[in-house]
Order: sequence, then structure tokens, then C-alpha cells
Amino acid sequence: MRSPELVPRRYERIPQELQQLPQWVNWRIDGGRKVPVNPNTLRNAGVNWPETWSGFGQARHAALEQQLGLGIVITEDDPYTCVDLDNCIDHRGQIDDHTREILDLLAGWVELSPSGTGLHIWVKNDRPVSRRVRGLEVYSYGRWMTVTGRSNPQARHLPA
Repeated sequence: MRSPELVPRRYERIPQELQQLPQWVNWRIDGGRKVPVNPNTLRNAGVNWPETWSGFGQARHAALEQQLGLGIVITEDDPYTCVDLDNCIDHRGQIDDHTREILDLLAGWVELSPSGTGLHIWVKNDRPVSRRVRGLEVYSYGRWMTVTGRSNPQARHLPA
């Protein structure tokens, strides 16, 4: 995994609708794991600690100034679900057929994961979901997700 400061950022491409949410965090690599960080104190953040979250502007500023990644906490109070697909893009940037089928089924905002080998699909959903099955994770609450704003030319970008 590349460290956050090496990941090309496209934060301006993050939908305004997501930017308006008050549950933004940063992240860093610690012991090989992504750890959420409070944008205001630069100490650890948590999905159950709203006081450790911030608005998009503060989290973006901390990401750029402190060489941190950008992330968002998914809560039961927002309408978003994130589908996290790992290792679905090969070294040439091509999306595998199984992932293409998933993309054809879901209408949402698609971005590359920080590794560049996975995708996040942000969709609106009114049902709570938390599942992990063979390289596919789906969360609508109680998790935080990295956000890059990076696109893959093979993925369609649909309105959130």
C-alpha cells in the first residue's frame, strides 16, 4: 500500500453532496494498517466518536498540510452505502468482468481506492447493510472509508 502522500488526489471531484456531510476524517498508515485520524487534533478518530470528525474543508486542509489521506465515516444518519471492491483492477488499469457486472447493476459515484487496484462505489440506500464476502465489502453504517476522488477511465461515473 502506498502511503497517503504518494496517492494522487482529486478531492475536487468528490460530489458536493458528500462534501456537505459533517463526518470527515483523515487517515495514516500505522503498522501496515489504515488508521482514522481526527482532522483537528491529528490524534486517532473513531466511527463511534463524532467529536473526532470534522467538515470536509478541515479534513481536506489536514490531508494536504499533514500528508494524510482523506476519509469519511458512514453513519445510519446519512443515506450512503459504500461498496468496496478490492483487487478488481489489473496492472493495466483494466476492470475485471465480475466488477463490470456490479458496476452495471449499481448507479452511484465510482472512485479508485488508495491502492489503485480497487474501487469504491457510493450509492444511496435506505437499508442498513454491513457485509463482507470474498473481496466485496458493503457498508452503510459503523465504518469509515478512504476517499480519493480518483477515477478509472474504465468505470462509468454516474450521479450519486
